[in-house]
Amino acid sequence: MTVPLTASDIRDIHNEMVRRYGGLNGEYEPGLIDFMAGKPFDGFGELEYYPGLFIKAAIYGGFCNKTTLL
Repeated sequence: MTVPLTASDIRDIHNEMVRRYGGLNGEYEPGLIDFMAGKPFDGFGELEYYPGLFIKAAIYGGFCNKTTLL
């Protein structure tokens, strides 16, 4: 079973990366992280839009890199 990252998890990861490697604190669009946290688990009925662990990770990664993967 794949466990989703919460918006809080994403913020914690970001803060740790800023602490380790430098960068800017804060959020460009505060509501976007809350919206995107559940994106890899979107679907309709029994259909998963992003099936599988690696595709879900790519959706998170695409969000972090601001690129479109699918």
